[in-house]
Amino acid sequence: MKEISHLIAEFEHAVQSGLVTPAHMANIINEMSHALAGFSPEVWKWMPIDLGDVSADLYNAIKVSK
Repeated sequence: MKEISHLIAEFEHAVQSGLVTPAHMANIINEMSHALAGFSPEVWKWMPIDLGDVSADLYNAIKVSK
């Protein structure tokens, strides 16, 4: 597996190039929520927002904007 810094750089490039859609971003936010809840419950517990809610809101915004 690549170093996380390389993955982040590739992801940032993909976002800036327009290769990552809003739906992709919603999926990524949802996966981040699951990862934080599963691997870092203490961090997830103290977050000021629920990323699952953010993901759902983003999906709704995408539907409305079409």
